[in-house]
Amino acid sequence: MKETTSIPLKKIALENVYIELIENNIIFLSVKEHRTLEVKDIKKIREESFLLAGRKKYALITKGTISSSVSKDAREFMAKQNSFDSYRKSIALIISFLPEQLVSNFYLKINRPKTPTKTSTNKKEAIIWSKKQLNQ
Repeated sequence: MKETTSIPLKKIALENVYIELIENNIIFLSVKEHRTLEVKDIKKIREESFLLAGRKKYALITKGTISSSVSKDAREFMAKQNSFDSYRKSIALIISFLPEQLVSNFYLKINRPKTPTKTSTNKKEAIIWSKKQLNQ
């Protein structure tokens, strides 16, 4: 299936990620090459996503790279609820490689995120699911 492209409404660059508002209340996060996300990164991502969404409920779509990863502490922190999470309605994880699928499955089964989370193989499918989650 062809990957959809969209012009971001707003985009910011952090040390290890890019965060884009691609549609109203839909945030797209892409991890930069050769980066490992730590707890400090997750905290900053949550804060910036909340602000990009205009302090309203939003859906998050994430895309890593074959060379990026998330530390154990960051995975555990991501699975917990905090004040920003009451605004995040869902997380879609775009999976392109088998190692990503394995890590995502591990994260979903072991860390059990409180926010509804789903894996997807493409951005278009992730956007459709995210819109449904926003409307619930």
